Amino acid sequence: MEFRSPAWKRMVLVLYRSLLRIHLHHLSPTQRSLGDAMLKKEFRLHTNIGDKGQAREFLRSWAEYGETLSSREHLPTIDPSKFTDGQLNKVRSLRQKIVKAVHDDNSK
Repeated sequence: MEFRSPAWKRMVLVLYRSLLRIHLHHLSPTQRSLGDAMLKKEFRLHTNIGDKGQAREFLRSWAEYGETLSSREHLPTIDPSKFTDGQLNKVRSLRQKIVKAVHDDNSK
């Protein structure tokens, strides 16, 4: 399939939609909201990848993510009390960055 051809673009759209469906069936509502926002942001950021190899790697990675996620019934809930202070700080920092990115993306 030729890079950037209509068939290529359809394949990207099919992957994107299938990942949204996987989120719908395999993630909790909170996880889905976060996952959908991240997916949307990543695909938008990589819309104009100029390098064919980089584009293929991007799509391969997301396809692998979808396969991994769909092979599980659901993601387990982790008890935060089992995290170390360092891990909790990392999670808080990541959450803040994601919330900010989603907010920034929604305000465009």
